Amino acid sequence: MSSTIPDADRKLSYDCLKCVIQKFEANFRFRLAERLPKIRCAEKSVPLNISNLTFAEEGFELNDKDYRLGIICQYRNGHVPETFICKSLYGHPRDIDQFGFEKRSFPELTPGDIFVQDFNRRWDVDHDLEIQITNDSLKTERKILISLEREKIELERALERVENKPEDPMELDTAEEVFIEIEAEEEHDPMDIDQHRVADQDLSHEEQLEQINRCIQDSKKSLAEFEFDVERYRCKRENLPSPFDFFIQFTKTSMNGTVHIERFNYDKSLMEAWKYLICKILGNRKSVVRIESLGFWAQKRDGLVVCLPEDIKLDVKNFETSGNLSEVLKRVEPILEYPNRPFGRLTSDRLRLEDAHNSKVQNAEVLQLCDSYRDVDYVALCREVQNKKIVITNGPQMQREQYRVLVEDLIDTKGTLGTYYEITQSCERLTKNAMRFIAERYSNAVVCERLVIIPLPHQLQLNVSCDPYVMNPRHHLWTMKIEVVQNREN
Repeated sequence: MSSTIPDADRKLSYDCLKCVIQKFEANFRFRLAERLPKIRCAEKSVPLNISNLTFAEEGFELNDKDYRLGIICQYRNGHVPETFICKSLYGHPRDIDQFGFEKRSFPELTPGDIFVQDFNRRWDVDHDLEIQITNDSLKTERKILISLEREKIELERALERVENKPEDPMELDTAEEVFIEIEAEEEHDPMDIDQHRVADQDLSHEEQLEQINRCIQDSKKSLAEFEFDVERYRCKRENLPSPFDFFIQFTKTSMNGTVHIERFNYDKSLMEAWKYLICKILGNRKSVVRIESLGFWAQKRDGLVVCLPEDIKLDVKNFETSGNLSEVLKRVEPILEYPNRPFGRLTSDRLRLEDAHNSKVQNAEVLQLCDSYRDVDYVALCREVQNKKIVITNGPQMQREQYRVLVEDLIDTKGTLGTYYEITQSCERLTKNAMRFIAERYSNAVVCERLVIIPLPHQLQLNVSCDPYVMNPRHHLWTMKIEVVQNREN
């Protein structure tokens, strides 16, 4: 039998090439098109399916690959403190000025950009105050270092005396005895800088010396950082030439740990760099990009703008976001291929009572509230929203009375088949106490170890159960589930 492949020299047709490309995972497609320019047109014409696309200030995650841009600094006249170079391994996620101070503002938005939230101005830096604090910290750290070095000398001398002491304990130098006794009886003065970092007296002299050496190294690092900051403030105040060279670092990381890094001159803003990168990946596509889950996440004190290609259309099943939910939904609507189709799951970390009247919030199959909640009345919120399925994760601790009111309201107003509440919080004891408190309210309730069953009319029942949070068992979170189901006896 011939081992040759028939028609092995024939070129793959354009349509066949598109069929092959469509089978590839999104990140692999991008990489293939980057290396093979001749297939780029075909790659752009094939429908793109993405499982997860999540944007944050530092970058975005697309399926199992992490894309980041950050500013890297090189000091022309010496060593830059490690903490300044690496706010993270990926560089600083915000634009910075010529002296290395971050800019907490956005350049002008361009078509396609989606504004998620602005910077919290309460966190803006008062440079005059920072200069004073840095100078004071510098003086304090110098005193701490002097104190640590003095203590090191005393420990080294004590260690020498121990090593050279005679075998007869009666011949021990009385001066050493006095030194040790005085050191043990010394009162602690919180204002005395010499006592801020004293070696643990329960350790041996050798271990104390190792501890002091570590403290000295840490103090020297802190001192270098303060000196560096003082010099930066001086250059900025006196309008001296910048002592730095800056680069934009692009880091691409796969789930298997593979890291790809490129660096470019810092001659455009990070937003411009993001726009270029995202347009290169998602722009100029001939069909709608289908996304299972799209997310825009920002820390409370930080801002976020998502830089998308102009006129892009996305078919999004699930959406999650930070910021003012109703406002973000309004800004996202123009990019949605099906703006009137309800989201399968809508997730927010800033949802307010007034958002409950938004049609996209009301129509979401699952409404999820997660993280960073401090001033939300969950009982009032669950009363206000009409969603049958509500998931609450890592919010403020609910008391047992609130759980019981939630159950009472659900039975009175939403007790229809398929109604489902899921609440995850940190206290196992409180969760179980709440279940017992709920059971006491209903005389016909059936109580099991982690399950309370409350009969309802129309052959329905309300199941209240609790279990450890399976998504992250290490954090000892507990989930209470409240669900209306068909009566099992029927």
